[in-house]
Amino acid sequence: MKKISLYLPIELKARELAPKILLSLVAANKNLRVYLGTQATISRIISTKKEKGGVYFFKGGLSLNLVKNIKKKCSKFIILDEEAGPGDENPRMTMRERINKNIEQEIDRYYILGKKNFDIAKIIFSNFRKSLVLSGWPRIDFFKLSAKQKKNNQSVKDIKKKYGDYILFVSDFGQNSRKMIFYTKETNKKIYKDNKRLQNKINKISLDQFNEFNKVSDLLLDLDKDNSIPMIIIRPHPSEDHEPWERISKKMKKFKVILEGEISPWIHGSKAILHRGCSTSIQAYLGNIPQGYIVTNKKTIRRALPYTLSKKLFSLKDIKEFCKNIPRVKDIKYENSLLKKDFNQIIHTDKKFASEIIVDDIIKMNPSKEHLYKPDIITFSKNWARNFVHNYDVAFFILKKFFLKFVNNVYETQIDRIVSHHQKIPFGIRLRDINNEISNYNFKNKIIVKQILKNAFLIEKKNDKIINSK
Repeated sequence: MKKISLYLPIELKARELAPKILLSLVAANKNLRVYLGTQATISRIISTKKEKGGVYFFKGGLSLNLVKNIKKKCSKFIILDEEAGPGDENPRMTMRERINKNIEQEIDRYYILGKKNFDIAKIIFSNFRKSLVLSGWPRIDFFKLSAKQKKNNQSVKDIKKKYGDYILFVSDFGQNSRKMIFYTKETNKKIYKDNKRLQNKINKISLDQFNEFNKVSDLLLDLDKDNSIPMIIIRPHPSEDHEPWERISKKMKKFKVILEGEISPWIHGSKAILHRGCSTSIQAYLGNIPQGYIVTNKKTIRRALPYTLSKKLFSLKDIKEFCKNIPRVKDIKYENSLLKKDFNQIIHTDKKFASEIIVDDIIKMNPSKEHLYKPDIITFSKNWARNFVHNYDVAFFILKKFFLKFVNNVYETQIDRIVSHHQKIPFGIRLRDINNEISNYNFKNKIIVKQILKNAFLIEKKNDKIINSK
């Protein structure tokens, strides 16, 4: 049977998988056939499928050649750029830099978080203004639902049982080691080889981020020495270099550095969160969890919605006071008394979830329908072999790194992109990961979930009943 196919690649498992599973369920309920998996595996499906049709859903930042290759096999190419999120203090620059002008004519839809960004997009993307849609963010849908479900969420219960009362520090520095700065600098030399001014600007931002990381990590080490401060669990960002966090963890007596699973249960299990402008601040706000924004330098404050929602902590003394006497959300004085109006300007809210607005719009575009994808033996074998090699390389690199540390105490090794990918998609995407998320909703036997390749899954409707969340 032919259906509209929706291809959903995942880049960061800990932050993207759960919201995109929710989007998949909404799409499947409206009779779309969803293929969800790692970016590499979804690309493999697209390159080997026999028909042209379906919709490729991406974050932006692709080259013209890659987009054209996708459109040879997909009838629609759509974008929702999550980098231009609620924590972005300069969405105009982010949106413009991540959409090269030479791919604008290839974009069939560009979905946008809120009215503020929509108004910016109408100016900077005038060549494809008709493709702009004010939709909201599926991740916000997930934030709202997870806040409602937190009391009954087994993962939240398990975390609280294991760690008790704790404060969560959510890391989101971008650059947290000199090797990351070196890698970023060398990469931008290639990407922006004719634009020295932009190279220098990015290099300065990278150095500022690294300096912020050093200052905040020193503060955390000082807090760890104070027995009156409750437990703080530090959660590194999946895109950061985790080696510095490993070294910091070894110096701590009671605080813990943990990166396990989706971030939502860790937020909802906490008494409060500390951050530096991460968009998970929005999730904490929707879950009625107090939050503090750590300021080490007023010049590097990200003046975006997470800053507005948080208590401002300008010193070690401020942070200690916040941790010992966590304020109620309603007692935090927000920067702007018109918070609700500001919130709705930045994040589009509607009676319909953003996921539903997007899926309904996809259906209106009338993309070509396709038969069910079935990998042939060559594709299946190549996919298995590549995953085997990837896992072997990761294991080899970890053993090699351990050996170097043991023999020479060598920490500063060159970034390995395979291990970086392994951090972003730890253990790959597994059937149980998807089923665990689906169990948070009242689906029963309404949805089919089937693995079609390693790290790629089919999600579609089994019957015509309406799906409701718990």
